[in-house]
Amino acid sequence: MKTIKLISAYPALLKTIASSLEVDVNQTVQFEEEPFVDVYPISKKISFHIDFQNNEKSPYFIRHETENSIFYFLPDGLFVKSYDVHSFSSNTSPQIECNENTLIFNAPPFKKIVSLNEKYQNASYHKSYDIIYALLSGEDKCMLVALNTKTGKMKSFKGKEIEVKDNAFTVKQNFKDIAGHIITTQYKIDKEGLKRIGHEITFEKDRARIVSSDKTIPYAFLEAVKVEDYPLAYSYLSEQLQNSLPQEALSSYFGKISCFFHVEDDKFLLKNGDNKDLISLFSVSNGEIVDIDLQET
Repeated sequence: MKTIKLISAYPALLKTIASSLEVDVNQTVQFEEEPFVDVYPISKKISFHIDFQNNEKSPYFIRHETENSIFYFLPDGLFVKSYDVHSFSSNTSPQIECNENTLIFNAPPFKKIVSLNEKYQNASYHKSYDIIYALLSGEDKCMLVALNTKTGKMKSFKGKEIEVKDNAFTVKQNFKDIAGHIITTQYKIDKEGLKRIGHEITFEKDRARIVSSDKTIPYAFLEAVKVEDYPLAYSYLSEQLQNSLPQEALSSYFGKISCFFHVEDDKFLLKNGDNKDLISLFSVSNGEIVDIDLQET
């Protein structure tokens, strides 16, 4: 029987038939004979059930199976349910409803119900062209959730600071990663939709923190790719690998990474912007990445 391991991107309370356990960020929990676990995110509103005996897919977790183990990864993010709306009037205008736990975007034929996973003290609501969006703010944290009323596509943005001005907004994120990235991104809304127009990379200590451990380098590389700091990511590659993989190819090779988890040894599970699960295998020697093997699961 394979060992079951669970890793969460947020603090949570785990309950089985026999016991309960509180876990921290990226802490690995091993299950031996439990048939299921109930997950109660701490300070978050959505709880859910994982049946270990059923190979199911869920927006709440990523399941990955190896030769000896079955991994369950719990990514952090919004939980969104979509509904079809049938309107009998052409005069129905888009609306946003909000309470402590939920945002409801109603723009026929689209209806999106967003379960908030954190508490925010302040909210403001905006409309620019075909985009309606809510700006939520709390102590040292902000989130903007936007819906394109023409296409039904939804995006969310989190940051330490978010500033809305006219038909544009700026998101400043402090990632607290190995390098100490601070990313400031500018977005513009026009008749074509929502688009990014600027991306500035700075660091907490004026420059990226130095990484020298072979075990840490894959983490630092993936963190750099995730925030689109491709020059820093490229610097972790050996000269030979740099000669075979141009820097501009990193973005197309990995795509936009939304989250990643360490599986075992130099193996990582990634989820990208196309909602694909990828496996990345790293070979590291003398403080450099000498080979990368990327596979779709």
